[in-house]
Amino acid sequence: MKKKYPFKLCILGCGAQARYVFEILKTLKFRGTMFVIDPIGKKTQSIDNLKIRQIIKINEIVQFFKKNKIKHFIVAVSDNSLKSALITALTKKDYKLQSVISPFAIISSTAKIEDGCIINPLAVIGPNCSIGRGCIIHSLVNIDHDCQIGQLSNLAPGVILAGRVNIGEQVFIYTGAKIIPDVKVGNFAIVGAGACVLKDVHPKTTVVGVPASKIDIL
Repeated sequence: MKKKYPFKLCILGCGAQARYVFEILKTLKFRGTMFVIDPIGKKTQSIDNLKIRQIIKINEIVQFFKKNKIKHFIVAVSDNSLKSALITALTKKDYKLQSVISPFAIISSTAKIEDGCIINPLAVIGPNCSIGRGCIIHSLVNIDHDCQIGQLSNLAPGVILAGRVNIGEQVFIYTGAKIIPDVKVGNFAIVGAGACVLKDVHPKTTVVGVPASKIDIL
């Protein structure tokens, strides 16, 4: 998100990632009106003294937007299916999906970041990288040159991608995992915490360990 903001902004989510969004917006001196909606049902009452509204149904979220004349929103949830549903439904109604990028992230001038991404402090994104729509890049993630990250993928703290890594859509890479150059990770795959990935990961596959190998999820 650039330093010129909409006056009204709604954050969808009330967990840890939403709190990161709040901290980033404070650092960037956001001065508009902020709303928070819990679309999951966590029953959290407030974030930073800001009331959280419990609205789970998408059509009711749309009505809330209309009533409060909200045009811009951020999705700060880790559940990719919910995130995808929210983004699809709201953008079809011409609501504007926003990215939030920490000023303490290091991002190459040749990197491309699509709408709806959350880039946390101390993340590093190298030259010629591409980050798809709705991705979450956590703190201390290092994405080396020429990597491609598909939409709605989550990279947890401390993940390291070497050069030319290709991550598919809706991939979840857990804390501290490392992926060597030229590896491809297919859509909907999961890479476990601390894994060291030395070869391609097929779609809808979970890999763990050093070196990473497939496991079956019951």
